[in-house]
Amino acid sequence: MPFVEPALATLNRALRTLVQLDALELALGLPGVPISTRGILDGCAFPHLRLFALSGIGRGAAPPKHSLTPAPRLEWFLARTPALQHLRLADMYEPLALASTDLPQLASFRGSAAAAASVLPGRPVRQLALVGHEFVTERDLERIAQSAARIRWLDLSAMSVTPILLRDVSRHLTRVEVLRVKLALRHTLHWTMSGISLLAGLTPVLGAFPALHQLDLSPTSVDGIGPGNALEESSLCTTWARGCPSLRQVIFPSQTKWTLSREQIWVPHPTPPFTRS
Repeated sequence: MPFVEPALATLNRALRTLVQLDALELALGLPGVPISTRGILDGCAFPHLRLFALSGIGRGAAPPKHSLTPAPRLEWFLARTPALQHLRLADMYEPLALASTDLPQLASFRGSAAAAASVLPGRPVRQLALVGHEFVTERDLERIAQSAARIRWLDLSAMSVTPILLRDVSRHLTRVEVLRVKLALRHTLHWTMSGISLLAGLTPVLGAFPALHQLDLSPTSVDGIGPGNALEESSLCTTWARGCPSLRQVIFPSQTKWTLSREQIWVPHPTPPFTRS
């Protein structure tokens, strides 16, 4: 595409003038196009940069066997941004070869499990969001758990999560307080007692997160969901809290948020009708 390189050169010239920048988000929309990050970021100096996000280049969401586009290399740029606290690499599915002295202030990361496993060890990351459809290996989880700070906030809404994966995660990330999940439910599942029974089966898994305070299931898509599920949701909250005593808030796919009151009663917001649809 002949127009890409001139456009990126123009972008590079503009970025070179923004030395006081503290946040930079680049969503290029060019997956599969063989471009280099140096053409965009070469010559740029961002001594105050706190947030950097890059997406839309490399192979994108395409499986490795279907893409010959090399992964964009960012290590050279990240080594020059020591103040960076938040890093989001939605389309980076390969490990990064960082020096141990790079990114000393990193507090949050969003990217694939493979990328996270290469970035988190030794860095004070407390917030983690994983993306992609690749299998999350035990080795990746072991490396992720080597963050210099405990992972307190975990977002798995950009991948389909099974109870088995949650179990594996719980073995390594034991101090998670906020968990956001998109469950991999059957396409034919309806929000009936069969669906409630499946969710009730999460009780042992949630019990493996001893510090869990909030469970957010709102990204989960469930066929046939309706507003009349308050009784089932309330029952689930009670069941889960027995297995996970630290639990104080649950957000269901219905978008109803349940909070445990001081009187130890689960209260919904907004208040739904207490009938089944």
